[in-house]
Amino acid sequence: MKRYVKSVSSASNQDKVLLAKDGEWELWQPLTYEGSISLAEYGGEKAKWITTHPGGDAYWNWYSDRGPLYVFINTGNPRRKYQSCPGAESWLHNFNDKDLGKFSLLRFLGQHKPFAEALDLHIERSSKFFVMDSELFQFSEVASLGGKVITESRPVVVESYLESSDVTLPKGTKLYREAFANNQNLQHVSLPKGTNVAQMAFTNCKSLKAVDLPSDLQTLEWNCFQNCKSLTEIVIPDSVVEIKNSAFLGCKSLRSVDLPSGLIDMYPKCFSGCSSLEEIVIPDSVTDISDDTFKGCKNLTVFIHTDEFDDIIEACGVKEIVHDF
Repeated sequence: MKRYVKSVSSASNQDKVLLAKDGEWELWQPLTYEGSISLAEYGGEKAKWITTHPGGDAYWNWYSDRGPLYVFINTGNPRRKYQSCPGAESWLHNFNDKDLGKFSLLRFLGQHKPFAEALDLHIERSSKFFVMDSELFQFSEVASLGGKVITESRPVVVESYLESSDVTLPKGTKLYREAFANNQNLQHVSLPKGTNVAQMAFTNCKSLKAVDLPSDLQTLEWNCFQNCKSLTEIVIPDSVVEIKNSAFLGCKSLRSVDLPSGLIDMYPKCFSGCSSLEEIVIPDSVTDISDDTFKGCKNLTVFIHTDEFDDIIEACGVKEIVHDF
């Protein structure tokens, strides 16, 4: 069984250790099953925590293997007891073993500063941004306990892109599914390093003409640019290894695409319906081209060294396949 010991000024015995005091309240850490029982029975009022189950120490072992347990006791009222095991996401259990949740734990620690310090609680403003429904959000607070992030709360709108034609996102912004979907005003978007491209992120952005993709992007998700009918060209970074289902489906104005040299997979319909696409060079790294990848690309000449995928490409109705170039 694992034991977790903090550096404290006083310790009661080998089974439990006192971490901090705040008025009538005390913060203890049980180190053994026996220590957990003794704290549950403090003052003659035994808490009903599962970790002190009389049938044995199995529950204690399960929780203590995931991280230290903590017990909050009010010495003036022995029925006011709480147990917490943040490592097992067991946040704050009352006397009757009801889980009050992480926000109750944060409020309790906020009211008892010595306990917050003992458990290394930090609440800071977030540096994380995300886009949902063409609006840029930022979490107002991030709470960590002992170095582990346990909650991100109260997202607030930083900027709205509903009326914007030209958008540059902050570094590392997360795009939620359909982040800019159906935005009819967006014409140009720049996605800095660390930004993902989620499923359907720009679906039906019919005014979108140009996209600057992040240099460390690895995957273009399903339908991410579907029906972007004004998109004329796109350079896909060398870091991308997958272009997934219907990524550019229905991009009727797309004339030029530079595929990355390390591309591996081209999923079904990823360029289907790109009727203006005239030339595309398939890198030698590609190991899989799926059915309908270029369906409806009637003006397309495909440059590819191998003839391995000829049947699949020809079935899409392309103009020509060139092997010697």
